[in-house]
Amino acid sequence: MNDWFEIREMEDRLWAIREPFHEEQVVSYLLEGDAEATNRIRLGPMMTPCGRRHPALLAKMAATVDEITGGRLNLGVGPGDIKSHFNLWGMEFPPVRERIDRLREELDILKLLLSSQELEVSYAGEYYSLSSAPTVPKPVQKPHPPIWMGMVFGTQRMPNLIAEYADAVDIYNGSDRAAKDLLAILASRCKEVGRDFDSLKKARRVYVMMSEDAKQIPAIDQELNLTLEEQKRRLQAAEDPDLVYGKLGMRCVAGTPDQVAEELCRILDMGFDHLVLAYLDTLPALELFAKKVMPSLRAHQ
Repeated sequence: MNDWFEIREMEDRLWAIREPFHEEQVVSYLLEGDAEATNRIRLGPMMTPCGRRHPALLAKMAATVDEITGGRLNLGVGPGDIKSHFNLWGMEFPPVRERIDRLREELDILKLLLSSQELEVSYAGEYYSLSSAPTVPKPVQKPHPPIWMGMVFGTQRMPNLIAEYADAVDIYNGSDRAAKDLLAILASRCKEVGRDFDSLKKARRVYVMMSEDAKQIPAIDQELNLTLEEQKRRLQAAEDPDLVYGKLGMRCVAGTPDQVAEELCRILDMGFDHLVLAYLDTLPALELFAKKVMPSLRAHQ
């Protein structure tokens, strides 16, 4: 669950995501294969944890995929919040402050290599450096493929990075109250750096469980009014932080197609432009969603 594969129909505000078995396949294999088989959908990793690849290598991979897709790449990056995404590969999992410092340097390098008009660039940071690094290949999208970043609980440094660097934000927090508070924090940080908040695309990750048979709809236990501070206290007290982190980040919607459509429209009305949908991982589920839910969402735009 390190890099996610995502698909978004260009004229809609919905994404479907699926998780590959091997994270390393995503950028180098799955995206190129799916690009060859599609014409309209946008493709990209939902979140590439910083430190998993050198940012210069990631920039080359991103530019290559963007060229193969004809300019359809969305590039998701983040600090990486789950320890098991690193230590299973024998990789260090630095403290959060260091991961965010590294992420800032990675974003600098990504934008430099993907956007520079120079043939070679150099960079000197605390964690990364470039010395006359070539800036080819170039992406199709200018100045670079859209950079997506995620937010879960962060209220200090991550909002600053997103306001400064991101083209879009994906909020994956299970509490509606906390999600709206994160949007308010982002709006404030954008104002501080002189950025138009409306220029930042805003998405909410939602896990959809849907059936036309009401008896098949699972009961879900959600705490939609938890504050960010309450969530952080639970995470700090957890015996299994990764498990609690995942649960607190899941905003679930369960019901019949009509009920799902109504709830998704309500979520969009909280201030979101896009929905990132999980659990729609079979063709029948996608067909049911397209037939019974999408018309209501299109009419709601």
